[in-house]
Amino acid sequence: MEMEDNLDSSRDGLEQKIEQMEIKCYRAKEEKKQR
Repeated sequence: MEMEDNLDSSRDGLEQKIEQMEIKCYRAKEEKKQR
């Protein structure tokens, strides 16, 4: 059980990191459009 819990929590953390990276890339693209 503990191993599965750790896998789930680490997977959630990875998804959050990916989402943050996508948001940063999206904001960077939007900023370039405004210039």
